[in-house]
Amino acid sequence: MLYRATPFFAFGAEGALSGFGNGHGALSSAGGSARFFGVVGRVYFADSGSWDPYLALTLGVGVLNLRVPGAAQSGTPDAKVTTTGLGARVAGGIDYSLSTHLRLGPSASFSRWVAYGDASCEGGVCREQGALYGHVLGFATLGLRLTGSFGDAL
Repeated sequence: MLYRATPFFAFGAEGALSGFGNGHGALSSAGGSARFFGVVGRVYFADSGSWDPYLALTLGVGVLNLRVPGAAQSGTPDAKVTTTGLGARVAGGIDYSLSTHLRLGPSASFSRWVAYGDASCEGGVCREQGALYGHVLGFATLGLRLTGSFGDAL
């Protein structure tokens, strides 16, 4: 959720959720997910017209969940590894104004964070530990954004 203070700048809170498969279908038990939540600042480059290009920077927390390959065959289908850390996300896109309060457009982002904690779960038993060394994790997304706004149009 962003507050667009001026036609060229917005700030607020943002979350990115991404799921992926490990060579299987998107709805299978293989693969994992990634999440990134934080505070965001967004710069817009057009103050009028139908097109609204932007760049954004988010600072916050990232979480990467991976299912352990082969866990289903070994009898522990819930085996997973989770890594959490602090980092940043950069994003860009261009929105097309469908109306004064509705926009649609493509977006791309890249999230990167340094891990500070790891957890592994197998057979319903989880073990958490601090990261022994700062490894860097991340994920990229491509998407289509539908944006609705409230209040006066800028």
